[in-house]
Amino acid sequence: MSCTDDTLNDRLQAMISGLLPHAALVGQIHINNSGGLLSTWVTLRAAAGAATTSEDAKAVTRRARRVALQVELFKNLLTLALNFPNDLSNCALYCPQHLLMPPRTCPCPVLPRVSAEWSAGENQVEFTLHATNASSFTIRAKLVAAADYAVLIEGLEAISDDAIYRYIPPFPGQYVYKVTAHNGTRDGPASALVTVNAT
Repeated sequence: MSCTDDTLNDRLQAMISGLLPHAALVGQIHINNSGGLLSTWVTLRAAAGAATTSEDAKAVTRRARRVALQVELFKNLLTLALNFPNDLSNCALYCPQHLLMPPRTCPCPVLPRVSAEWSAGENQVEFTLHATNASSFTIRAKLVAAADYAVLIEGLEAISDDAIYRYIPPFPGQYVYKVTAHNGTRDGPASALVTVNAT
């Protein structure tokens, strides 16, 4: 059933009026429930009306403040034109348009491509990292038998979405590495795992 608030109010009242003469037949509990239903509806309706009134008042306030701001900005513009005629540099100084533009969102980096090679002569691992839209990388490492990864390096700067990193493992063993690319506050997905035997 669909009806207006006023119609629902009237129908609830009509239902109660129709039940009252037959209280002995329908039971007092149903009479009480009907009255409670009407009371609840009246309370909810009053609350909704108060909320609507409050929102309307807020909308009026926002419109008034917006108009006041527009007036002040127009006064500022006229003042700048009066004091700096034909001087666009001061217009850019006092009215920076970029502040009115929405902030630019950095694109999220893609899945990094990682290669890691062991150099026996130098006893070090050399990483080559690439991820489109990356500004930096984080490398995590662990021994194969270890449960948790440790951060090997974070904030490794990416140049043209690429980075090279070399490090000497603390002791021989089989290591597992994973890499995450970053761009500003956005993190990309972790790379596929890369295993290196440091002998």
